[in-house]
Amino acid sequence: MIDKEFIAFASNILGDTDYGLSGSEICKYFADYAVTYRVAIPYSSYPDKNFPNKKTALEKNLKCFKPEQQFKIILDLCGLPKFSENEKVKDLLIKLVGRYSKLSEGLSELPEMVIEIKEWLDDYPKAKKHYEDALNKNANNLYGRNLLDDFRLSLEMLVQEILGNSKSLENQKSILGNFFKVKGVSSEVSNHYIEIIKFYTQYQNNNVKHNENFKEIEVDLMIEETALLMRFLINLHKYGG
Repeated sequence: MIDKEFIAFASNILGDTDYGLSGSEICKYFADYAVTYRVAIPYSSYPDKNFPNKKTALEKNLKCFKPEQQFKIILDLCGLPKFSENEKVKDLLIKLVGRYSKLSEGLSELPEMVIEIKEWLDDYPKAKKHYEDALNKNANNLYGRNLLDDFRLSLEMLVQEILGNSKSLENQKSILGNFFKVKGVSSEVSNHYIEIIKFYTQYQNNNVKHNENFKEIEVDLMIEETALLMRFLINLHKYGG
């Protein structure tokens, strides 16, 4: 269920006087959704003497649909090319997915290991929260800085929970090395893992954190890399040594 306050919030942004959808666009898009979902809506043509302001028309149309349909409609409208540079719409999209991702059709196709890690993180709640947020954004094609930030934070939180400190991922290398040594990990594997962490943090800092300069094709690599690093560390923490 999408609460009425959020519907009003979304309608205010998508029907904004200056930067939102036009009256004709609102009617056109919602008329298409009405046909698709077999729903009767109050405003399907424009101009119309009964047409109120854009925000009200959008809100009243949106309220005619079921929650899952509302989620899909808001998601689709946020993804329109005209909103590609609109920061308020981007924020709306993040809030929509963060709060109502259960209404989506489910996770996009990801390697089984990536999905399984979510359950492996049950004992690491701080890390799990960010991991789930990242998966939800990925499921709804929100390829952006927030998605990769969540994966990074999830890995960072996991390392902190296992090593018992609050250091950033960049500053965990020597502590991780000692942890691996205590657990009996070979120097080759230890060094390899730490080199991957070095690559991971450099990539995030150079292309995500300080400069949004990454390609969608790279996102899959970072997702799988995160899951791989987590799986090894959790296995070692619980069963290794």
